[in-house]
Amino acid sequence: MNREYKFEYLFENVKEDGRSIVSQIWTLDEIEKNEVTYDKSCLIARRQFTGCTDVNSVEIFDGDYMLDSHSGCWGEVKFYKGAFVVEFDNEIQDLYDWTCECVIGNIYENPELLEYR
Repeated sequence: MNREYKFEYLFENVKEDGRSIVSQIWTLDEIEKNEVTYDKSCLIARRQFTGCTDVNSVEIFDGDYMLDSHSGCWGEVKFYKGAFVVEFDNEIQDLYDWTCECVIGNIYENPELLEYR
C-alpha cells in the first residue's frame, strides 16, 4: 500500500478584529518540487497526514482531536514510537482503532478543548 504524504501548514493571521488560523495542505511532491510559497514569519505549525480518514471521510492529521461516540471520550492524535496513535485518559491506542470515529478539531485551531480534559 502506497500512502500519499501530505503536510498541513498552519499560519496565524493577526488583524485588528482578532486572530485567525489559516490552513494550507501540500503533498510531499509539491514541497520537493518547490511549488509552495508561504510567509514564514506567521507559520505556527506543520502537521503530517496520517494516511487515514475518519467516519466522515475527513483526513486525519497529527494534532487532531477525535471523539469516541460510544464512550464520549476524546483523545489527541500523536506520532508515538513509529506509529500514529490516539492518546486519551492516559491511555494510548492505535489510530486505526479510531477511524470509525470523528475528528472534532485540532490542538492549534481549538485550544479551548484542552480545558475540558
